[in-house]
Amino acid sequence: MDWYLQGDLYIDASKTGVSMNEMINHFKPGSPVSNVTMEGTVNHIYIKTQDGWLNVTSGSMTKGGDK
Repeated sequence: MDWYLQGDLYIDASKTGVSMNEMINHFKPGSPVSNVTMEGTVNHIYIKTQDGWLNVTSGSMTKGGDK
């Protein structure tokens, strides 16, 4: 039996000056970075930008919310 744990990755990029739109362009669906959440180790990627939170899950993105 294979056992593995999925984890969430939190990134605080709020002080880097990177905007939500720049992150969306970088993490767009189908990109290698976006596909990380479909490979089995990382379940969600939460990125705090200067404009709010971006959630990358299963290759898709949602904006907003607090973590």
